Amino acid sequence: MTVMEWLKALLTGSIALVTIVITRICFLILFPSQTRTARDPASKCKVAVFLGSGGHTTEMLQLLSALPVQRYSPRVYVVASGDQFSQTKAAEAEGRRGEEVDREAEKGGKDDFQFVTLPRARNVHQAWLSTPLTVLIAFIACIKHIVLPSFSRSAQSGKQQHSSPFADLILMNGPGTCVPIVASVWILRFFGLPSPRMVYVESFARVRSLSLTAKILRYFVDRFVVQWNECNVRGSFYRGWLV
Repeated sequence: MTVMEWLKALLTGSIALVTIVITRICFLILFPSQTRTARDPASKCKVAVFLGSGGHTTEMLQLLSALPVQRYSPRVYVVASGDQFSQTKAAEAEGRRGEEVDREAEKGGKDDFQFVTLPRARNVHQAWLSTPLTVLIAFIACIKHIVLPSFSRSAQSGKQQHSSPFADLILMNGPGTCVPIVASVWILRFFGLPSPRMVYVESFARVRSLSLTAKILRYFVDRFVVQWNECNVRGSFYRGWLV
């Protein structure tokens, strides 16, 4: 085989692979119900909450406080590396939550939550030239926590799984580290493995326009929520202020 023939074969294979991937993703977007397992509405829901630091964390903890504790348990708090503020605030919220619920019903209180730390996809004022590298590092960490446990459990059991080991539901409201999280969930969906539902709530601070993260993710999450009518774009869910 000549070099030219080898290059043509490589190009043909690459085009075929890209076509298959795009077709699969389009199918998942257009027919999401065909790839999801129905859940019992009364069953417990393991929820993962991404805390984006600062105001993002405050808003997300307020949203979480409106959910029934006993049903949305256990809880996984996903924080960026070095974000001690979010971890402290989440621990304080869990402490208050533990005082409000029946200890016997909770069966352990504080044992019903944990923290997962991810590298930041992009730091404040970070140069855009170096952003792809930090996004890749964050993506690899997301694969470790979200994707690999599902593949491992599926390989070990050999049976069809009905839930993701990481979580049943992921709540997000920015910032950029949400992108590799969503991408990791889509890897599970691409291979037909159980994946968490994803809900993105745009920050209350976004009054007139969507954030860059929201513009990227609005087509790839299961529910895209905005809090201002000016941001009520096609496909979004708007019911006024949530925080």
